[in-house]
Amino acid sequence: MNVGSRGILVRRDKHVTKFLKAGILLCALTFPAIARAQTWVSVDFQDTLPFTAAFHTASDPTGNLADVRPPGACANGVYWNYGRVAPGAGNGGYNNRGYARYTWCDYDVSRAGDQSDLAGWQVGSGYRFEPGGTGLAGRNAWPDTFYGRIRVYIETPMTVAAGGDGDRQLKFFVWHQSVYDGDQRVIGFLESGQNCGQSNPTHVCFTLQRNINHYTDSATVALATGTWHHLQFAWRHGASGVSFVKVWKDNNNASSPTAQDLSLTGIPSRPGGTSTWVKDHAGYDQPFALGNGANNGTRFSENFMFRMMDLQLGGSFDGAWYPGGSAQPTAPRNLRVLPPE
Repeated sequence: MNVGSRGILVRRDKHVTKFLKAGILLCALTFPAIARAQTWVSVDFQDTLPFTAAFHTASDPTGNLADVRPPGACANGVYWNYGRVAPGAGNGGYNNRGYARYTWCDYDVSRAGDQSDLAGWQVGSGYRFEPGGTGLAGRNAWPDTFYGRIRVYIETPMTVAAGGDGDRQLKFFVWHQSVYDGDQRVIGFLESGQNCGQSNPTHVCFTLQRNINHYTDSATVALATGTWHHLQFAWRHGASGVSFVKVWKDNNNASSPTAQDLSLTGIPSRPGGTSTWVKDHAGYDQPFALGNGANNGTRFSENFMFRMMDLQLGGSFDGAWYPGGSAQPTAPRNLRVLPPE
């Protein structure tokens, strides 16, 4: 017997040693480390206007968000607007942090924006934050699988006006642009609640989709109005059965997406003749679009308003993105089992 540092008697024999080693190994198996998500670019919407994007892999670390079309107070010919809400107690942000407040105007007021008119921002040239960190167009290391994250709060529902489109109303996120005549893009939509099994007054849908016309190649989740939602989404290029779109809503479990499509079977006109989701590195060298505007026939009978913050794009899943749930640990690696003495 020996006396430990706290006056506890400890028997130093091989059985105790084996027990302690087994306990350490069990802890390693039960409580592995949480993986950090790889992030290439982020827009947290905390700064004063113009909002800044942080490029995490390039030598040039920042760039401003550029308005695609000038915003303004809703009026004839003006169909979108946004503003900054600063961090502060009771400001309506998640954890009292700042956010962007976005408005798509009532069609009765704007009489515009319903012919695929653009809005929102272009965010950085992709080659400025590509994973290889070259900062040069055409010298890139884009993977086949991409991840995005954002926090969204729906203030008012989408109320579709007479003659307005019933689905895919706003192209919220667009990338892999200017290649294949646009037929191989990835697009995230905001659309009215009826398209995800809910009512229009209480919910809005977020849909991740392969291009604009491939309605079957999509994953959709319902966003209740009046609360912050913590979204992650992912897409993968490749042949049908390999390619996918996935969305996680308030969900930290990478292996259990809230919605997914693992069988993308659409056959676009470019390059044509194949259901493979083809990737061109040059498409990711282009800027990505956020809050990008309407489809043909997008008309609302009241202003549609939502808040957003903490946009990220990167190469891996974040197992702690949803703060209300437990983080999902990654599997332990390089474990060494010690033989008994």
